[in-house]
Amino acid sequence: MKGYSLKNREAMRRAAKNPRSRRKYNLLILWELLKLVLKNPEQRFGQIMRNYGVVRHTRPAKQEVCDERRIEWQDEFYFESETLLDRIRNLR
Repeated sequence: MKGYSLKNREAMRRAAKNPRSRRKYNLLILWELLKLVLKNPEQRFGQIMRNYGVVRHTRPAKQEVCDERRIEWQDEFYFESETLLDRIRNLR
């Protein structure tokens, strides 16, 4: 399987040629999120976003920061819509 950075670059090239494709993928992402929200009413929206790979979090590598139990959020909304949709569908 290709890495997400390579898939994202390819998706960016396709979206630049055809901006309507980005809109189509955005609508498909919303549809997938709606299905997940309906399927998981007990979860908060942020939990659904994290559990299905829309956002990810990692603990910082510095021990003193880890000791304070802070979490550093990394959102990947900069991904092309096609790439993000692919990840959401594959993490179920």
